[in-house]
Amino acid sequence: MTNALRAFGWLVPWFLIISIIVLVAMIVINRLSKRASKRQLSGVLGLWLLICWYIGVVMITVIPESGTIRERFEDDPPNYSLIPFDGWVDQYGLNLVAVRESALNALLFVPGMVLTLWFTRMSTRAAFITVVGFGILIEFTQLITNWGRALTITDMIVYAVGAVIGWCVYALIKRSESTPAMSTAVRG
Repeated sequence: MTNALRAFGWLVPWFLIISIIVLVAMIVINRLSKRASKRQLSGVLGLWLLICWYIGVVMITVIPESGTIRERFEDDPPNYSLIPFDGWVDQYGLNLVAVRESALNALLFVPGMVLTLWFTRMSTRAAFITVVGFGILIEFTQLITNWGRALTITDMIVYAVGAVIGWCVYALIKRSESTPAMSTAVRG
């Protein structure tokens, strides 16, 4: 946790500022909308959470940890790994750092899938394609910008795993919402 704060702590104020600006803009746009069916405040807040998730993921995965684009990155060749789960096993056995990083990447995409399914009208397939496509876009952005990040097939796979876990979480939440109503109907 300390390493994460050291690496990304400088992003927190920027994330908060951008998030507040987006929220205010969304509320103003919703209030000024001439559509008959304006979104409820809860819907606006839900979409705001989804947008904040996208912003946060971009800030964590694309922007260099130092916050500056050093010249050495511009001179380095692009970094990529096309071998799935490359680095998970080294000369000492299972590389727990690489496995933990992959697990955290998967967990990073769980809320994205849950929020996409919850606050949009997308089908499960469309939500999956959107969330995983966003992850693939991140990987190619890391390759193109060459800011000390790397495109890896492993990350793309674990983003998809995170989206599937997110779908499972969403399905469990929806199921638990409908279960109490059914049990009271049976009793009544």
